[in-house]
Amino acid sequence: MAGRKPLKLDDFDYTAVMSHIIKLPFLRKCEKKLYALFESGKQSTRAFTSEDFETLKKCRYEKNAFEKRQTLLQLILATDPTHRTTLEQKVAVMSVQEHIDVYFAMHDTLDLLLRKNRTALAEKNAVKKVDAALSPKKENKDDSKKDERKQRDRENYFLGAYLRKFLDSSDFYKNELVIQRVGRLFDLAEPEKRDDHRAIYREAKNDPRNPFD
Repeated sequence: MAGRKPLKLDDFDYTAVMSHIIKLPFLRKCEKKLYALFESGKQSTRAFTSEDFETLKKCRYEKNAFEKRQTLLQLILATDPTHRTTLEQKVAVMSVQEHIDVYFAMHDTLDLLLRKNRTALAEKNAVKKVDAALSPKKENKDDSKKDERKQRDRENYFLGAYLRKFLDSSDFYKNELVIQRVGRLFDLAEPEKRDDHRAIYREAKNDPRNPFD
């Protein structure tokens, strides 16, 4: 089984990460290291060593994680304070402060909240899978009923279309309603069941779905 292909970073990634780092109020260790590389004159990945690429890779990962945390932060700030959890309220308070320890504590808390959300989602999906595994017969039964209804609808449509063709090709009581003409055909074929045929005709005539009367 083939594994994941190694991540290949280039100048586009380097520029994107550096643009992100320059806007940050405080830097993590890997970000400080990459910033120092840039300041030292390594402004292109063509001059990178394997260690430099590892630093860029870590910073790119941190940039993506930062963006996820910022998205969650904006959702928290947009939430009515009375509807926030205790941790969310603490994040909102920390977000307006400019101390380095508070800044990283806020981001660590956002990471924790993201992990909790992922765990809750994974648990919800797992419950769905277990429920589906425990009741496959019910789901299969429902699907079977839907398939049967579709098949009946196709058959009724097909038979109805060809019955109309037969009637259109015949002058048999052609001035009467379609339902009446069909009833007369069965009367001729099975006169002993005339009462049954007429009962069906009356049922069809009074059916609110009947478009012919």
